[in-house]
Amino acid sequence: MAGLLLANIARRGWSLPALAAVLWVVVSLTTGVIYPRVIQTFKVKPSEVSLEVPYIQHNIDATRRAFGINNVSREGFEGVTTVTPAELQASAETLNNVRLWDPAADIALETIQRRQAIQSYYTFTSLAVDRYVVNGKVTPMLVGARQLNQNNLPARSWVNQHLEYTHGYGMAISPANTFDQQTGNPVFSVQNVPPVSSDGLPALTTPGVYFGINDPGWIVANTKQKELDYKTQLGTPVASNYSGKGGVEMSGLLRRTAFALRFQDLNLWISSQITTKSRMIFERDVESMAKKAAPFLTFDSHPYAVLANGRVNYVLDGYTTSSMYPYSENAATQQASQSGGLPTNFNYVRNSVKVVIDAYDGSVTMYAFDPTDPILMAYRAAFPTLFHPLSDMSTAIRSHLRYPQDLFAVQASMWGRYHISSPSAFYTASDRWQVSPTTGSGSPKQALTQTVVTNKVGTAVSRTTSQMEPLYQVMALPNTSRQQLTLMTTYVPAGAAATVNGMTSFLVATSDPDNYGQLHAYVTPRGTSVTGPIQANAEINQNARVSSIITPLDQHGSKVLLGHNLMIPLQKSILYVRPLYVSNATTPLPQLKYVIAVFNQDVAIETTLQAALSAVLGGNVSGGGGGGGSTGETAQTYLAEASSAYSQAQAQLKAGNLAGYQASIDKMGQLLRKAQAALTAKN
Repeated sequence: MAGLLLANIARRGWSLPALAAVLWVVVSLTTGVIYPRVIQTFKVKPSEVSLEVPYIQHNIDATRRAFGINNVSREGFEGVTTVTPAELQASAETLNNVRLWDPAADIALETIQRRQAIQSYYTFTSLAVDRYVVNGKVTPMLVGARQLNQNNLPARSWVNQHLEYTHGYGMAISPANTFDQQTGNPVFSVQNVPPVSSDGLPALTTPGVYFGINDPGWIVANTKQKELDYKTQLGTPVASNYSGKGGVEMSGLLRRTAFALRFQDLNLWISSQITTKSRMIFERDVESMAKKAAPFLTFDSHPYAVLANGRVNYVLDGYTTSSMYPYSENAATQQASQSGGLPTNFNYVRNSVKVVIDAYDGSVTMYAFDPTDPILMAYRAAFPTLFHPLSDMSTAIRSHLRYPQDLFAVQASMWGRYHISSPSAFYTASDRWQVSPTTGSGSPKQALTQTVVTNKVGTAVSRTTSQMEPLYQVMALPNTSRQQLTLMTTYVPAGAAATVNGMTSFLVATSDPDNYGQLHAYVTPRGTSVTGPIQANAEINQNARVSSIITPLDQHGSKVLLGHNLMIPLQKSILYVRPLYVSNATTPLPQLKYVIAVFNQDVAIETTLQAALSAVLGGNVSGGGGGGGSTGETAQTYLAEASSAYSQAQAQLKAGNLAGYQASIDKMGQLLRKAQAALTAKN
């Protein structure tokens, strides 16, 4: 064609260009359409699998490496329908650590807000599931920081908004595995203002919360106006001045003028309360702070508060991502139950950075959590002082690191297909899994929901049923005895029958410092039917006794809420536990009233976990915080702890700490009731 166009220079006219155009069309059709179809029809289709095997294998290997699922430990799980006394005994600690309190916004968060906000201008924005050592045992805890809510100040004057009500104060930490049997309310290991710690948890010596989740607005700290910490029971204000290094020092007129212009507030320029030592604090949301410090990272959507070294700290998980990893599949974020902070288009991810932000002084410290990640290595070379080695992180904070939910959700979604190792089996997708559908927590009337993805013209291109969230639990892995914080999800066969099929596998991530990040896939035998979460929910919904209890409670101004359906491995079998809460419809204060247990096809609903477990597992099952102990030794332990609480109460009364005295007396009462329940169960 090039020759024809050159020849046309000597021989002018349209015949040669027209011939060149025709040849171009013929060649394009031949090489771009006809030849590929011929090859596809006569060569590829007759032996499609064998020809694509090497490319499928490249895709499997690359995708596993890119998403960190290339070292998943695979183990068989029998999923038997019986449990022996020896297996129950081996699972006693796991049963004792069953999470009875669901951190959902309309359940435990609502209850703790009403029980522990103390004042209208304090709020808990979220609760995290973590683990703390209580009386020598690893215990699941719900943890939240008491933050400032400027929308509910007693008066919205300029001084109140920006100088006096500047910060939250303290934390609430509640054992997730127990409750007050008399009231159905949670009990607390850290509570009140000023904060009082019990159960061996560390004291909170720097309780001020100037930085947290969500931004309450800018403030000027360390002014002539004292900053309110809290009010005593008699209404006497207790105030202080900020002594941290957060924000920007208002060291001169130029800075005051600049901030007055930025926030369009003349008071910043003329107020006599502001000194050269005052500090303007205007960036207070921890996620936003981390993003501005390292805009090239993405961050998990679940920052969480940690009590460590006497201070409130926030921990965030930072990710490095790429969409250019060779041969790797793009992330199935639409199929993931939670992928919140991650981008929508990537095929490589690492949780390379852990960020710790001090809630008092706002210091942001980034730790290189995966120093082998090549993307992080490049950033460390560019910013050599930004990332600290993990060895610099304090032991107290490191013991509370969690495997991140957003990453786990994406890994779980990808593993549903990429657990298949054989290229031919991968091609047919006959053994593909998906995360189990579930209704989550909430009303017992709620049904499975679907997310519909449409194209530009509005045609549905995919439908995704609501899937099980990754859930944190403290438990022992099958055939082990060590209690540890785990993150878990469950699989069923992929396809239209996912809402009725039994469980095929469950995936667990560990978070303890010495085995952090290990992924374990427990696979049930082919040809067996192991009850999955959606089937356990169905058993609950059609149980006559459950319905007879829920129906009268869920009317006349009260409402019933169900927690997440918790799957608990018992060595070789599966137990499901679902807490039931009752709340007022107009003034919600969810209280734990019943516990539902499902084992095989047996369903029990009782007022304590221990009673529910005994009903479905047979015999007198120990464990289940708040359900009462089963031995005289347990009762003696509670009585000894009650005596210690009484001694603490007397010491706090002598010191004039009325809030601490009341907290210790309440704790003593709770322990005495537990001792009584334990003795009752024994008899």
